[in-house]
Amino acid sequence: MVLKANILAQISAAVVGGTAAFFLSQLAVGIDPPDVALSNDVTPPPPSAPQPSIATEPLPEKPVAFANQLRVSNRSTYPIRVVWLPRQRTPEEQRFHWDFAPAEGNEEGLLLSRPTGQLQLKTGDVLTAFALDGSRRYWGPYVVGETKLPTQADSSPEWQLILKP
Repeated sequence: MVLKANILAQISAAVVGGTAAFFLSQLAVGIDPPDVALSNDVTPPPPSAPQPSIATEPLPEKPVAFANQLRVSNRSTYPIRVVWLPRQRTPEEQRFHWDFAPAEGNEEGLLLSRPTGQLQLKTGDVLTAFALDGSRRYWGPYVVGETKLPTQADSSPEWQLILKP
C-alpha cells in the first residue's frame, strides 16, 4: 500500500512540475530585450494608394463566340465522354475528351475548350460520345461538315452537338 501512495506522489509531483515549467516558459517568451524600442506610431496609408473601384458597366451576357467552336448538350440520363479526333493531327492538336454528368449542359450546352486554348473544329474532324456507366451506349461517330450532327446554324459561328437518349 505504501508503494502505491509513493507512485501517486511522484506522478502528482511530475504533473505540477511540468505545469509550472510550461507557465514559466510562456512568461519568458513575452519579455522583450531592453534595447528594442517599441513604436506606437501607426500611420495611415498615403493618400495616393489605389482605392478599390466598383464596376459601373454590367458584364456581357454571353462571351463572344469564335468561329468553329463546339457547344455540347448532354440531354441523356447517362454520364458521357465526348471525344474529338482532328482529321490532321499535329503535336498541338491531339485527341481530347470531355466528361459530362447526366443532363449537364442540358439547356444551352457547354462551350468546349482545350488546355492549350480554344477548340476550333474543322471539316473532317471526328466526334464521338459514349456512356461512362458501362451501359454500352454510344453516339456517333460524327464527321464535322459531312454527317447530320454536329449542326451549325447559319447565323451562329458555333457547331452544336446535342446528345439525346
